[in-house]
Amino acid sequence: MSTTTVSKVVTLINDSTLTSLSERIEATQTLLDLHEKIRKNHQTAFKRHVKNASISLDKGGSPDTLTQMDKGIEIQKKICDETDEMAKYARELVELLEERQNVIRGMFVEDEEMAS
Repeated sequence: MSTTTVSKVVTLINDSTLTSLSERIEATQTLLDLHEKIRKNHQTAFKRHVKNASISLDKGGSPDTLTQMDKGIEIQKKICDETDEMAKYARELVELLEERQNVIRGMFVEDEEMAS
C-alpha cells in the first residue's frame, strides 16, 4: 500500500497518534527526497569536473587541472555527506513506519478483543 493511500486511511480513522506518525513520515520522506536530489546534483557536478580535468590533462595539464581535481574531491565529500544524510532519514523513516504499523496492529488487537 502506498504512503498516500495509508495517509488517506489514517485521516479516515481519525486517530491522533496515527495522524501524527503519518505527518512525521511524510515530512521525513520529503527530507529524504530532497537530500537525494541534492546528491544527484552533486554527482552531475562531479562528472562535469572530471570531464574538465580530463580535457585539461589531455592538453598537457596546468594549474587549472589541479583546481578541477580539487573541486572534484570537494564534490565527492559532499556526495558522501548527502549519502550519510539520506541513510539517516531512511533509518528514521523505517522506524516511523514500524511505529505506525505497531499502532495499527494494536488497533486490530483491540477490535478482536472487543468482538470476543
